[in-house]
Amino acid sequence: MDARTFLGLQPSHNPYRWQLPVSPGISTGSGFLFGGSGLGAAIEAMEG
Repeated sequence: MDARTFLGLQPSHNPYRWQLPVSPGISTGSGFLFGGSGLGAAIEAMEG
């Protein structure tokens, strides 16, 4: 499984815009992202 699939990162109609749904697998019970989730998503989006 690659990072994009694990994080649930989804491309949009704009090639420079991505969506990251906050799901239970990458967040705490309070709805906050785990430490590296946001950074990992940003790196994956930059890699395209």
